[in-house]
Amino acid sequence: MKQLVMAAAIATVSSQSLALEAGDLAFTAFNADEDGWAVLVLTDLLPESTIFFSEQAWDPAAMAFLGGEARYTWSLDGAPISAGTVVRFSDVNRASRTASVGLLEATGSANLSVAGESLFAYVGSSPEAPATFLAAVSTDGFVGDQLAGTGLLPGQQALTLEPGTDFGEYVGPRTGAPRFADYLGLVNDPGQWHVEATGDFSTSVPNLTAFTVSAVPEPGLASMLLAGLGMVGVAARRARESTDADGASEVRR
Repeated sequence: MKQLVMAAAIATVSSQSLALEAGDLAFTAFNADEDGWAVLVLTDLLPESTIFFSEQAWDPAAMAFLGGEARYTWSLDGAPISAGTVVRFSDVNRASRTASVGLLEATGSANLSVAGESLFAYVGSSPEAPATFLAAVSTDGFVGDQLAGTGLLPGQQALTLEPGTDFGEYVGPRTGAPRFADYLGLVNDPGQWHVEATGDFSTSVPNLTAFTVSAVPEPGLASMLLAGLGMVGVAARRARESTDADGASEVRR
């Protein structure tokens, strides 16, 4: 009975994670000195969600990750994450690695580089078997056509930072958009980032301010409001016409 319950839980975890799509996550910070990064969550994540990250190069011909660099498993530990939340991953190359929400584990050689680094976020049955790529960031322009076969596009779900980026973070708007998805193009625009190529940023903390959306009226409510404004306008016009007519009659007398 216990084995059946465990199997059901694994199936639930897989189905919930695999429901995520490209653009449901976006990188908002990269720190090669601290060995860390931050991501914006663009859709609500359920408590059982599991997301993977990989420093390894993506080989589109083999449709697989290559090399001995690190792969990371980020698991939510019982609490959901609301869209708009920014999550920080710090000291990923140390045993003391942490995630501001959830748990982060690593396998392989964990070490973010100043140059020639690419980092992918994805879901799948395991860190070695990506099913859907969610986001990516690179300091080497995704050399070798590393985005081929991922479904990610530069400026949309993938970000290209300047070569030699030591520390970088998104400095664009975090409020005012009608939908969270509307931030995607901004966050993946290198023109919306502040980047440093030299200096010590090992203790720098990225901006973790949450993103918010502006409420818009429901279509039905908007129509009612417009109809109401139209009726007010008609009434005002009729009142003016009546006043003008009365005035004209008075003049004739």
